[in-house]
Amino acid sequence: MFGGTTNPRSTRHPTGTRTLAGMPQVWVSEDEKPNVVATDRGRFAVLGLCGVTSTQLRSTVSHGVPDDITWRWPGSYVVIHMEADDLRIWTDLGSVPVYVRRMSDQEVMWSTSARALASLDAEPVLDHGSVAAFVRGDPVQGSMFADVQRLPAGHRIHLARGGWSATPVWKPRPSPEPTARRLRRALEAAVAVRVDGTERPTCDFSGGLDSTSLALLAARRLAPSGRAMIGTTLHPAGITTGGDLDYARAAASTPGLEHAWIGVDDSTAPYRDLSSLPPTDEPPVSAVTVATFAAQMRWLAHHGSDVHMTGDGGDTLLVTPPSHIAELVKRRRLLTAVRAASRFARVRRLSLRQALRHARTPRPGNTGLTLPSRTHHAMVATLVNSARSARADVELAATFGVRLENPFFDAQVIDAYLALPLEELPEPAQYKPILSEAMKDVLPTAVRRRVTKASTTADHYEGIRRSLPEVDALLDGYLATVGLIDLPTTRANLRAVAAGAGDLRAIHLIVAFEAWWRAMSRVPWEEGVQR
Repeated sequence: MFGGTTNPRSTRHPTGTRTLAGMPQVWVSEDEKPNVVATDRGRFAVLGLCGVTSTQLRSTVSHGVPDDITWRWPGSYVVIHMEADDLRIWTDLGSVPVYVRRMSDQEVMWSTSARALASLDAEPVLDHGSVAAFVRGDPVQGSMFADVQRLPAGHRIHLARGGWSATPVWKPRPSPEPTARRLRRALEAAVAVRVDGTERPTCDFSGGLDSTSLALLAARRLAPSGRAMIGTTLHPAGITTGGDLDYARAAASTPGLEHAWIGVDDSTAPYRDLSSLPPTDEPPVSAVTVATFAAQMRWLAHHGSDVHMTGDGGDTLLVTPPSHIAELVKRRRLLTAVRAASRFARVRRLSLRQALRHARTPRPGNTGLTLPSRTHHAMVATLVNSARSARADVELAATFGVRLENPFFDAQVIDAYLALPLEELPEPAQYKPILSEAMKDVLPTAVRRRVTKASTTADHYEGIRRSLPEVDALLDGYLATVGLIDLPTTRANLRAVAAGAGDLRAIHLIVAFEAWWRAMSRVPWEEGVQR
């Protein structure tokens, strides 16, 4: 966590943080290792995980900051430039969100933690627009808190005492290099910056394309030095074959990889132990599966993991949304669109008419960026939202002493993939063909040829049945009190879901929010903030 203020006389910052030498308006938590250089143009700091050296940073900023600086090197990070009282921030593409809060006409505070800014009030107020968007499953444009805004991703921000302005700087960079090769290089660099210098790196090893790719790239990098990546596969206690488990087993016999099985049982089913959820900036992705998540994190902490990678973000980045078909129609690429719709219809078991209706172009999220198509806008908006949301899982893991990393959300990885023009994006019916091509010499053939992955939907239905009283009690909470859900309708849907029907996603989001808000309410807001 890090942040700062535009008021040079302010001393207010969270406990457990320190100010940067020469940049007293910027503070960082004790676990941050900022890269700070001073030039005759002011001081520059790279905050977050970044593969740049001080020499490279000084050389790069000696004549000014290039606007591609947050995707020039591997990692997920932001860049700060301070000259006198003038502060500029280059934001990444979402995995390191930056929030701001106007404290007065003379002070704006900023931080990577929305909760830190909200905790400046004894009783923070939720933003009902953001809460309603979350419960609907729509992107959250700001933060969950009133008066705390999120700065746009991929922008250059100028922070002044009374406010801020934002200039878009990121757009995918075309390259003559084949996208598969470019994606491979970006993923190799993303893995290297995370595992180099670690003693016991771990990675999800589910048998899916994304996590398996990361684990095997890490194994290749570590094997020559005699080190190993530990690939962790969750499985039902007593069962280590079938489905995804067979794909994980097929990929496990790789030099530099140690395969570890983590058994879970009914005590870690979805919707169990929701009261154990700790406070985070927003409801974590793993909120309703917190019992399983906690079991995995405890295993990792017990076995000394000093970094744990996941494949989160791979689905969001590498699977083209159905709206791609509608945009092809709009651009009069009719034959291409009909062929893509036909294949999508076969995969989804729809009629062609249903497939075309499903592919109606949604209104893209407001990224503020200059992008080549509506499909790119929709993909980036979803990526930014997903990356920010995944950050809450990073916070959740940290409470167990585990450093969680999501390389597919790195700006350099996103830039490499989304440089594809609209016409060259894979069809929505295709399952990550460019990643399969990029990893053809690494992944086993069986894994590369996967066209889908296992679903946990049945586990969630069963989890709700087993935890029905606890889940039902959560419904009578904040959302019902402020009128954001209709309680009788929601309870009727819960009963339907418990019977194996109904809208499972609606219940998932409501329960995730209510469990999160109860976690937030258990912690005194005023604690942990120096004033």
